[in-house]
Amino acid sequence: MNKKGLIAIVVVGVLGVLGVVGYGIVQTKGEAKVRSMLAGFQKSLPPNTTLEYDSLSINPAGLSLTMGGVRVNNPVEHLAGTVKDIVLSNPGFGGATVKTIDVEVNGAEVSVVRPEASMTAKVDHLAVEDVDIRESIALGKLFKGVKSAADLEPEVMARVNVGPSQVRNLDVTVSSEDTHLTVGAIDMDGVKQGVLGRLTYKDYVIEREGARLSMDGLAVEGIDLIRLAHWAKDTEARMKRQETPLLDTLGLRLLDVTGFRAEGEGHRLILDHMAITDLESARGLPTRISLNVEGLRVPAGELNEETRAFLSENGQSDLVVNLKYGHFLDQEKKTFVFGPATLDLGLLGQYGGALGLAGMDVEMLANAQERPERLLESARLESFTVKAVAGPGTAAYVDRVLAKEGMDRAALSTLVEQRVGADLRETMGTEFGDRVVNAVAGFIKKPGTFTLSVKAENDPMNMNELGMTLALMPKRLLQAYNVQVDYTK
Repeated sequence: MNKKGLIAIVVVGVLGVLGVVGYGIVQTKGEAKVRSMLAGFQKSLPPNTTLEYDSLSINPAGLSLTMGGVRVNNPVEHLAGTVKDIVLSNPGFGGATVKTIDVEVNGAEVSVVRPEASMTAKVDHLAVEDVDIRESIALGKLFKGVKSAADLEPEVMARVNVGPSQVRNLDVTVSSEDTHLTVGAIDMDGVKQGVLGRLTYKDYVIEREGARLSMDGLAVEGIDLIRLAHWAKDTEARMKRQETPLLDTLGLRLLDVTGFRAEGEGHRLILDHMAITDLESARGLPTRISLNVEGLRVPAGELNEETRAFLSENGQSDLVVNLKYGHFLDQEKKTFVFGPATLDLGLLGQYGGALGLAGMDVEMLANAQERPERLLESARLESFTVKAVAGPGTAAYVDRVLAKEGMDRAALSTLVEQRVGADLRETMGTEFGDRVVNAVAGFIKKPGTFTLSVKAENDPMNMNELGMTLALMPKRLLQAYNVQVDYTK
């Protein structure tokens, strides 16, 4: 081996030894520094509160600190807590100081046991990324004493920034209220300047006094904590004045629920899936929304005798409902379209419709929350549609309901033709009356598909004008609106 190779080996060997020794020195000094800081923190705790731990270790290479066997106690407040370990890692530096840190808590349990109330909370794992140390301490002081959302200050909520977070196997028991809550998993994208990212729950169950509510999954997105603070203060003030609180979507953009089930006091509600998407709002009002409900089960006990018996004969215990709905306010065109909406009742058929109003804007909707009668002058009917599509059991179900009244479909259709038909022919004209009566009577005799659509020919009427025209000059409606009636077997 030449001299240069030997020197290289010696240098590498010396550097290795120095690295190990340096690592040990850094680790030892770091642990001593942290223990000193913790000693100071322990002295600053509230009266009668103690913080103890069994072990403390620092990994300079991995930039992490682990505290094991942590115990917190306050006998005066009847509070006790234990944590298997707390891990601080991945520091983010601001200059020469640590600005952010990732926090991980494993195997935590906290209990408060008092004569008037007792609670125990357990969590297997909790992790929060990018915790701003100074801001968290400052916010902790500002949140001290907050008892409800009305106590929150909007400018404080704007300072809330939290990185991605997760919770695993949360278990909370409030013995004094006979309440038990478990959540398998909670994941949050984070909070940025007071706006919540996507938040999801899995395997959510809460039980209280014999009632039980569970969800396989729940997701929300976009809640604005600043708006929440404003809305809570406004709501509290309105309630003190005995006024009705105003609606606010709080910036929510998404709500998705799967596997919902609620039971209690002889009642039961099951829902396979519900999703609210395309949610937009202005001045706290939902100006756009899409709602989809699948597998909503109305229990037999909530149905009337005829419906219950009919479903039972067809092998169903519950009435299964599916619903689709949407609305959209076009601020530029000043139109508000409700629907199309569809209610699917399975055996009993599908029913739906849509409504289009002109002359609408956000300010009008906001004012209508307090003065609904203002819509009568401003909202103008532009279009209207209703549609019914018979299901495989519609005819049999109608027969059952009519039989209880001593009638059948033939007798009912005759009654419609004689009474309703006579009125319509007199008020709206023979041709229109015949079209409507023939379609309605046809649907009664042999349920199929029935559609009624109304569309303004030129300038749509407002609600007051519609009422007056219908009462005094009903035939003028057929001049102002194109009305189509259709029935197919």
